[in-house]
Amino acid sequence: MFLIIHCMRTRTWLPLCLLVLTAGFIAAEETQKGTYDDVARRVEKEILDEKKVEIENLKVLHNNGTIYLEGVAKLFGSRYKAEKEALKVKGVKGVENQIAVTPGNVSDLEIETQVFSKIRSHLRGSPFDLVSVKVNNGFVTLTGNVRDQSLVNDAMESVIWIRGVRGVDNKIEHASIAAGDERLRQVIYRRLYREFPQYFVGKDPSILILVNSGRVRLVGYVDSKPSREKIGSIVRSFNGVLSVENELETN
Repeated sequence: MFLIIHCMRTRTWLPLCLLVLTAGFIAAEETQKGTYDDVARRVEKEILDEKKVEIENLKVLHNNGTIYLEGVAKLFGSRYKAEKEALKVKGVKGVENQIAVTPGNVSDLEIETQVFSKIRSHLRGSPFDLVSVKVNNGFVTLTGNVRDQSLVNDAMESVIWIRGVRGVDNKIEHASIAAGDERLRQVIYRRLYREFPQYFVGKDPSILILVNSGRVRLVGYVDSKPSREKIGSIVRSFNGVLSVENELETN
């Protein structure tokens, strides 16, 4: 404190004053965020050992169970994985993730196209899985309902490594796998496949059949309104169907 007061009165001490002030601000900031202790070092090692993660100027501090992360990453996946790795370390209760993701010169349309392509590669031609994508300023929102439980993680793992993605909100839900819902899926599919096989050709079925607790939702495209109405009527006729949301659109 004496040095700070003294430097205000004589230019001779000015450089030393600035040095003391700067050091003081840095120390105060580090104290507020945490310290580079054993927990922080273990977190840093976990992050650096993750092969796909690339973060420039990585800074890791620890404060009473909370890890503070700072740095710059080219891909959102590095930011996302760094937080996941930090949470694996014993003693870590939470993470304050301040790692910045550099914006790529990629449009939302380009990102959306790549996201669809990545997710499609994980689909197995099942008429029971729906995934929707929305991109806004690099932030991706995934929604849908899937019977294939692995799709939720597979979709997330693919999207986070796409250039230009700044964040991902994964809202894809798991469909019910209760015996009654499984039975409904199969009987509805077999009946529709028998009468409308053209809608179930190849890897991209035109009709998706989503079932949760006896409630059926039909999504996709058909060639005419009469087909749409007939399909809806067929589905309503099955025992165990409590309601039908017919969202089929006509080309």
